[in-house]
Amino acid sequence: MVRSFAEAAAVIRTTVMDKYPQVSRAFIFGSFADGVQTADSDLDVLIETRVAMGLSFLSLIQDIERAAGLVVDVITTRQALELESKFGYEITKKARIVYERAED
Repeated sequence: MVRSFAEAAAVIRTTVMDKYPQVSRAFIFGSFADGVQTADSDLDVLIETRVAMGLSFLSLIQDIERAAGLVVDVITTRQALELESKFGYEITKKARIVYERAED
């Protein structure tokens, strides 16, 4: 089970890099990004994609959950910006980048 920001970042990088070329950037937000995670915390992940992921979005969530050993909440940057509250803005503002795909 992932217990730190560094471990979570490594899991996300490995998972995204190997299997999901649609993902251009990945971030962690929430308790892991703030360093206040507990044994009950989930892992909050923000992803930016080059193209729509379709059903592979669900596979991405499952793969990260399996590798991290905990519940993962994944939201896209588009979804975060569409939230009709300050929450979406806070997500994009406080998220810590953990992966960026090199340009082709």
